[in-house]
Amino acid sequence: MSTEPAAAHPAYLNTLPPWPEPYTPKARLDGKPPEPIGALPVPPEQDAALPLIWGEKGFSFLAAQIGADPVTEAVLEDLLPLIEDLRRKGNRHDDLYRLAGELQERATGEISALNMVKLHLSYQKLRRVYVGREARAERFDDETVTAIAGVLEIVPGVTLADSGVQVLIERQELERTRVVTPEVAEAEAQVLTLMQAEDAPFDPSVKDAARVILMPGMDDRLSASRGILSRNSVIVVLTYVGCEAIKGAIGGPVGNYVYDHGPRLLELAQAMGDDAFFWAQMILAKFKGQYELALGIAREAAQAGPVRLRPSKRDKP
Repeated sequence: MSTEPAAAHPAYLNTLPPWPEPYTPKARLDGKPPEPIGALPVPPEQDAALPLIWGEKGFSFLAAQIGADPVTEAVLEDLLPLIEDLRRKGNRHDDLYRLAGELQERATGEISALNMVKLHLSYQKLRRVYVGREARAERFDDETVTAIAGVLEIVPGVTLADSGVQVLIERQELERTRVVTPEVAEAEAQVLTLMQAEDAPFDPSVKDAARVILMPGMDDRLSASRGILSRNSVIVVLTYVGCEAIKGAIGGPVGNYVYDHGPRLLELAQAMGDDAFFWAQMILAKFKGQYELALGIAREAAQAGPVRLRPSKRDKP
């Protein structure tokens, strides 16, 4: 088999110009300002609650910088010993012990560096544990219940002053009143399930939030976040691969995730409105074509084996 075609493809692709700018006519028959023809639609905006941003371990929750507040700092100082006490008293219950450790990690450090949304999500998880304490197979003793209640009483004094947390709560309450079809609910659940996979391009904190949100039999603010987080995840991954495709970089964990689960992402995009659905279709169509072209080149190169230069006449013995 000749190796020249496989070897030539990457070099040829590097010579191609970037995607052409959309054609803009000088005038329109209806008299309105001219608009580009063939341009990608504007991406939908993420929900202001639980926005995601690319980080070191994948897409993570966006943390807004907050200023130092003496009152909040004082409350935080009171909170940390309570969390430590909760961790000691809850060490016989794996879920409570892990949650206390999560609270401790998210509440430790300079207040300007804390992610209050993530801390409040941990608070909501602890509240869920507290509300369901009577139904547990292994009941909490009175001291553990008191320790949980003490933490629940203090955390809102730290988090509720943050504007991001206020938006989160408002959006969660609105989502609790939202009426969705079984098809939309299933599409949201499928996306949240995909997000939890080991190779999914999401930070562990986001994967855990997806897991907790999907717990069956729950009707609280956490479970009301199902639509918020699933929709935001679709927006960020498709926006990411759309930008990367333009630059010619289409592989990696995000590209693989989108290629493998494109139909599921598109199902949820369809429930996000006509504009979002059209945008998602355009992104996926362009991305899939480039991804499969790159995949074909990689396979051809692998089948061809190592590329060897032909010896010149001078090199012959």
